[in-house]
Amino acid sequence: PQSTAVRITYPAASGLALLLTGIGLCLTLLPEFFYLQDNFAARINTIFKFYYQAWVVWSIAAAYAAYSILGEKRLPRPGLGLRLLTAAALLVILAAGLLYSALGVHHRAWNETGRVYSAQRPYAPPADWDNPIPLVASGSRVLPGSALYSNGSLRENPQAEVIRATQGGVVEIVDGIITLNPALTLDGRESIIDPDDLRVIDCLNAIAAGKDVVAVEAVRDAYSAQYGRVGALTGIPIVLGWENHERQWRGATYDAVAGTRRSDVDRLYSAMEFDIASEIIEEYGIDYILYGTTERAQYGSSGEGKFLDYLPVVCEAGSSRIFYAAAG
Repeated sequence: PQSTAVRITYPAASGLALLLTGIGLCLTLLPEFFYLQDNFAARINTIFKFYYQAWVVWSIAAAYAAYSILGEKRLPRPGLGLRLLTAAALLVILAAGLLYSALGVHHRAWNETGRVYSAQRPYAPPADWDNPIPLVASGSRVLPGSALYSNGSLRENPQAEVIRATQGGVVEIVDGIITLNPALTLDGRESIIDPDDLRVIDCLNAIAAGKDVVAVEAVRDAYSAQYGRVGALTGIPIVLGWENHERQWRGATYDAVAGTRRSDVDRLYSAMEFDIASEIIEEYGIDYILYGTTERAQYGSSGEGKFLDYLPVVCEAGSSRIFYAAAG
C-alpha cells in the first residue's frame, strides 16, 4: 500500500514561542557550566544578568501559550474542561501577582516612611482642660506648628490655649487622641542616609546637575548607602565609588586605571594642610567636596578646618557641608 506522509504545520507565532522557550532554557542552563570569572570567583553575576533575560523571554512565550490554549481556534486545543481549569489557574496566578504588587508597594512605603518602626507621634489634650476641641480632621496633613487642639472655641475666645504639632505628618484620630504619622512615600533616601547629607546633596544637584563637574566623598565600604551617595543620587561623577565594583568592571587593568585614588581621597580629607589638599584637587579636577556625616565619622573633624579656611561653602545643612573646590 502507498504510504501517505502526514505533515503538521504550525503558525509562525508558535515557532517564535518555541524559540523563546529554548532561549530561556539556554539562559538558565548554560550558567551552570559557563560563567564570568569575576573577583568573587563565583557565577552569581552571570546568573543575575542571564536569569533576568530568561524571565522576559519566558513571559512572552507563556502569554502566547495561554492565548493558544484559550483563544486560538486554528490550533488543536484541549477539551473544554481543561481549558476552563487553565483559565482559572491563570486568573489565580495573575491575581496573586497583582496583589503582591499592590501590597508590596504599600509595605515599601510604610517601611521607607518609618511607620513599620512605630514612628507615630500621639497628642492628647491635658486632663484639666474643660472643653478640648480637635482642630484637624483624620487624613489631613499638617505642618510643624499647626494647631491640633484648643481649650474651647477659638471663634468665641481667640486667646484659648492651643496645642501645636512639633512635627508635620498625616492626622489620625482614634478615641479623641490625635496621632501624626509620617506621610507615606516611596522615596527611600531619608531611610538610608543622614537627612543633613541628603539636603546638601539635593542642593548640589540643584546647582550642578548636567554640568561637567567632579565631586569627591569618603571611600571605604561597598554595599553601604553611606558611600557613593553623591554619585548615586545625582549622577555627578565622583573620584572613586564602591572600590570592589570598580575592580570587578576593570579586572586586571584596575590598578593602572585607578592608581592612588583611594589613598589620595583619604589624604584629601585627613590632611591638615591645604597645600596637600590643593594638589589632589588639581590632579583630579575636583569641583565639589562633600564633608558630611560619613566623612566626619571616618576622618574626624580636624581636616575640615582647611576647607573652611580656603573654600566657600555652597550647600550646608546641620554639620554637613559641600565646598566649592574650584574656587580654591
